[in-house]
Amino acid sequence: MAETQARGMYGIHDVRIYNRTTWASVAYFRILGTVTSSFEAEIVDLKGGSNNFIWDSAIAAFGSTISIVSKEVTSDIVTATLDATTTEYGADSSGDIIDEANQVGTSVSDAAQGIATITVKAGAADELKEGWYRAVATAAATVDIYALSSGNFGRGTNEAYEDDDGKVNPTAVTIPASGSTVDVDNFGLTLTGGSSSAIALTTSDSMIFYVQKPHGIGTFSSVIGNSSLDFQDRGLVISSETNGGIITMMRFPRVKIAGWAAPFEEKGFGEASITATVMHDSAENAIAVYRRSTPE
Repeated sequence: MAETQARGMYGIHDVRIYNRTTWASVAYFRILGTVTSSFEAEIVDLKGGSNNFIWDSAIAAFGSTISIVSKEVTSDIVTATLDATTTEYGADSSGDIIDEANQVGTSVSDAAQGIATITVKAGAADELKEGWYRAVATAAATVDIYALSSGNFGRGTNEAYEDDDGKVNPTAVTIPASGSTVDVDNFGLTLTGGSSSAIALTTSDSMIFYVQKPHGIGTFSSVIGNSSLDFQDRGLVISSETNGGIITMMRFPRVKIAGWAAPFEEKGFGEASITATVMHDSAENAIAVYRRSTPE
């Protein structure tokens, strides 16, 4: 007889959160840093008298947590970890202007005497610059347009702010009456005036809108922090890399996973640390199932 070959556990391949009832996938992690499952024991010692050593000890509890370092952002991950309300957008080669709404007052976004619509300028989808914008009335028929970020200003014609407040138009934009249109050069926008014969904006009133450039698959919007959060118990599977025919997997039949950090890193890809609490599953009478397969 001889000793068996020593084998370690190598690497991390993927993590999947699943529905405990159907086992359907809830979220999938592929680009990962270290993933750790910890079952640290809490030990209570009996001490006393003149003895410098411990008389007895007992295991009082186990800490049961999983730490996941994720290096990717998907709609499923954001939704699962923050109970977000998520909208998925299919591939779009045209771009769109969405979420138009009055912000201050009611005169700017107005079908009759204000801006009736903001649309993508014909043939100028390549000029759209993604982000939130606001249009502020400067007089009865003029507005200034401000962008909340210049992060996409290099798309199409390279642009820059006109001032520190984020204004993008060098001169005030005049809103035409009777349903006529005016373009915002180099930003791919067409503003259509209201149907009335005269525009009647109230100075300092404003509206907001979002410019969505053309995109492929994977574009989404998540609204985080609604007033009726309900984090469901989930299942979770961790898999190592396959190395020399060895693969290790752990399945946790009942976890509570919540919390995610938006990883905006300086000159680097972001990493978000996510923590799951492992709980006892009565149906399986277990907190985890550990599987290890050796070479053929």
